[in-house]
Amino acid sequence: MADMLFYPELSHSNYSETMIMTPINSTYAVTFGLPRRNVSVVCIREGIMQFRGVWVGDSPFKFVTPVFLLQLSMASILTGTCNFLLKPFGQVSFVSQMLGGFMAGPSVLGRNLTFKYSMFPFKSLYVLETISSFGCMFFLFLVGVGMDLRMIRTSGRKAWAIGISTFLLPMMLTLPLSFILRFFVKMEHGLKSSITFIAVLQSMSTFHGVAWFLKDLKLLNSELGRLAIASSMISGLLSYLTLLIAFSAKQTQLSGYGFTTWLHNFASAVGQVIFMKYFIKPLMIWMNKQIPRGEPVKELHHCLVLALVLASAFISEVLGQHYYFGPMALGLAVPAGSPLAYTLMDKLDCFVSAIILPLYFITVGGKTNLGCVTSRTFFLVELIQILSVFSKFTAALVSCVLCDINLKDAVVLGLMSCTIGILEVQFYVRANQLMYIDFESYTILVVSAMCVTGAISPLVKVLYDPSMRYVAYMRQTIQHTKRDVELRVIACVHFQENVPVILNILEASNPTRESPICIYLLHLVELVGRASSLLVNHRSLKKMKKVESPIFASESIINAFRTFERNNQSIVTLQPFTAIAPYATMHDDICALAMDKKASLVIIPFHRRWNIDGVVESAKYRNVNLQVLEKAPCSVAILVDRGAYGGPRSVLGSWSFYRVAIVFFGGPDDRESVAYAMRMAGHPNVSVTVIRLVAFGDKNEDAIERKFDGDVINEFRMSCMGSERILYKEEIVSDVFGTVTVVRSLENSYDLIMVGRRHERESPLLSGLTEWNQYPELGYIGDMLASEDFKGKVSVLVIQQHACIPEESPEGSHRFRKAVLRHQNSFAPSEDLKSSNRFRRRG
Repeated sequence: MADMLFYPELSHSNYSETMIMTPINSTYAVTFGLPRRNVSVVCIREGIMQFRGVWVGDSPFKFVTPVFLLQLSMASILTGTCNFLLKPFGQVSFVSQMLGGFMAGPSVLGRNLTFKYSMFPFKSLYVLETISSFGCMFFLFLVGVGMDLRMIRTSGRKAWAIGISTFLLPMMLTLPLSFILRFFVKMEHGLKSSITFIAVLQSMSTFHGVAWFLKDLKLLNSELGRLAIASSMISGLLSYLTLLIAFSAKQTQLSGYGFTTWLHNFASAVGQVIFMKYFIKPLMIWMNKQIPRGEPVKELHHCLVLALVLASAFISEVLGQHYYFGPMALGLAVPAGSPLAYTLMDKLDCFVSAIILPLYFITVGGKTNLGCVTSRTFFLVELIQILSVFSKFTAALVSCVLCDINLKDAVVLGLMSCTIGILEVQFYVRANQLMYIDFESYTILVVSAMCVTGAISPLVKVLYDPSMRYVAYMRQTIQHTKRDVELRVIACVHFQENVPVILNILEASNPTRESPICIYLLHLVELVGRASSLLVNHRSLKKMKKVESPIFASESIINAFRTFERNNQSIVTLQPFTAIAPYATMHDDICALAMDKKASLVIIPFHRRWNIDGVVESAKYRNVNLQVLEKAPCSVAILVDRGAYGGPRSVLGSWSFYRVAIVFFGGPDDRESVAYAMRMAGHPNVSVTVIRLVAFGDKNEDAIERKFDGDVINEFRMSCMGSERILYKEEIVSDVFGTVTVVRSLENSYDLIMVGRRHERESPLLSGLTEWNQYPELGYIGDMLASEDFKGKVSVLVIQQHACIPEESPEGSHRFRKAVLRHQNSFAPSEDLKSSNRFRRRG
C-alpha cells in the first residue's frame, strides 16, 4: 500500500493492490499460480541506494538511504516534541505520537509539495513502510510478552461482567445502526460498502490500548487500573476472535473464493495458537529453566526468540493471516515476568518504542488526508463512532453500578474502557489495505481514535486520584495505639541487605503476648517483563508457585522473616507479599496495604545504601519514599542503614545491650519517636536513651505544644522509672552549633538513633540547618545523620507521625471527613508541622 502513503492521489477509485516488484514486463506481477490481475508498476532507477556524498554533487534527497535516515530522525523528533508539549496537559504518549504522524502527513506538513517530495519521495516509501511494519510488529510482540493471560482465569465476576458487556453492547447497537444507514441514507458507494465493517471495527476494544493508557497515566497498579486491565483482556480476546472471523470472511468474499478458503484461513489461525501453546511455550519455559539464578540470559536465547518472531510473522503471512498475528501469539507464549521476558523488554523496549515505532505513526499519518473527506461521510462515520463510545461507556458504567462500585469510580472505569490504542489503529490500516473500508473512512477513524483518547486522558487524570483511597477516619500511629493491642507494621524491602537491620528493629519493638506484632512484609520489585502490575500474597502457596520466578528473589527474604516468626511463636505473625509495579506508582501498593490492614507504621529503606565500595543511590527509590510520606494513611519511618557494611549488631545475639537513642526537640513526630521508644524499653536486651534539647532562654515556644511534649516525656519517665537500661537527659543549647555538637557526640555510641522528621523552621536550635537540607524527606536532623560528615556506623530511623485534620461542621461540632492529609508536596518540615499543630489546637 505504499502507493497511497503520502500519495493518496495514486489510488484508483479507492482501489489499489499491493505491487510485487518483478523484472518481467510492466503489465503483470508474479502470479504464483493465481489469476492474473492488472497492476500499476512504478519503475525506479537502479543505483538510487548508493549515495556518494555531497562533495561529488549527489543530493541526499535523491537517494533512499539518506532520506530514510532523515525520516527516522524526523519521526523521533516530531513525536517526542509532541509528547513533551502535551504531557503536562495529561495526554498519553499514544495521542502525542499519533499527532506527530498526522502532522507529517498530507493534512499538515505534507500539503507543502517541497516538503513532501524532499522528505517522502515515492522511491523511499517501500523502505519506510517495511521498517515501520517491523517496528509495530516488535512492539506488539513486546506487548504480548507483558500480557499475562492467567489474569483472565483469575478475574472476578466484576471483570467478567464489564469485559463481556463492553464487547456485546457496542456490537448490538452499532451494527443495526450501520444497516439502517446503509439502506435508508444516501451515501457514496465506497462508504456504503464499508459502513458495516466500520461498525464492527469501532465496537472493538483491546488490552494493548488500555494497558498503554494506564501505564502513561501511572494507574497500572491502582484499584481501578487492575480492574480495567482484567476486563480489557476479556473484551479484547472476544474482539480479536470476532475480527479474526470477520477479516477471514471478508477476505474470502472479496477474493471470490468459497467457504472452504475461509475455513482454511480460520483453521490456520487456530492451528498457530495451538502450536504456540503446546510447542513454543514449553520451549520458552525450558529456556527459562536453563538460566542460573542471578546469571544473565544467554545471547543464544535472545537470538532464538528474535528468529522465532520473524519466522512466526512469515508463517502468518503465508497462511493468510496478517504477519502481526504470529508475533503477538508468540509474545503470549513467553512466560510473563520471567528472566527471558525481563531481558527482552530491557533490550528491545527503548529501541523499538523510541526509534522504530514512531516511523509506524508516520506511515499511519501519511495515509490520512482530511482534505479528501466530505462532510456527509464525516457525519455518518462519526455518528457510529459516538454511538460506539457511548455504548462502551454505558456498558461499563451499568456493570460497575450493578457490582456495587461507587458512581464516580464507575464513570472513570467507563472512560478507561473507551480508550483506543495502537492495535485498533492497526486494524484500521489492515482493513484499508484489504479494501474493507474506503480511504475517507480510514482517515476519519484514525483522527477519531486520536481525538477520543485525547479527550479521555485529562478527564481520567482529573476525576481519579488513587491516593484518595488511602484516607483515614482516625489517626493510625504508634502513639495512639493501645499498649495491649496488636501492633501492625508494614516492612518494605528492596534487597536482602535491608533484611537484618529491619529484623533488629522489629525484635527491639518488644513483641509480647499482651501486645504482639503483625508484620506485613512487602518485597518491592520493579515491573519489567509484564504489562500489568501484581500484588502477590505468599500465603497462597498455589498462587505463589504460579508467579514465582528467579527474577523475584523473594524466597530468601521471606525465609529470613519466617525464621524470625518461628523464633517468636505466638507473639509475631508474618504475612509476606510481593509488589510488582513500576516505581512511579509503587507507593500505591504500599499505601493500599497499610490502609487495608490498618497498620500503624510503614518502615521503608532510605534510597542511599552504604557498602564497602561507597554509597549507592537510586532516584527511583527516593520517589517511592516521597510519595509514601505524602500519601500514607499511617505513620512512616524511613530507615537509613549506615552500619550495613559493618554488619548490624543483633538484639538477641550480643552480650551487650542494643542501644537506642532518641533526639527530642518537640512536635508530633518526636512524640511518635518517644512512643515507639517506650515500647522498645520493655525489651530486656534494649537500652533506651532520650536526649531532649532545650533552647536556652526561648520564650516563644507554643504553650499547647509544650504541654503535649511534656505529657509524653512524663509518661516515658514514669513508665521506665527504676530501670537502669532507660535514661532521660536534657541538653540546654543556645544555638545551632550546640545542636550539631550534641548530634555529633552520638557517633558510634548507639546502634539505632530515632528522630522526628518535621520540626519548626524558626527554632533557634535549627537555624541555619534549613539551608543545608539535602534530603527534605529526612528532616533537618535526619539529613545531618545521613550526611557524609557524620561518620557513625549507626542505623537511623526518621519517623513522621500520621495526622488527619477534622472539618468543622456548620453546627460547630468536629467531625472527621475523609482523611485530609497535609503532607506537603514540597516536603518542607516546618509546613507539615504547622498543619499538625492546627489539628492539635482544634482537636
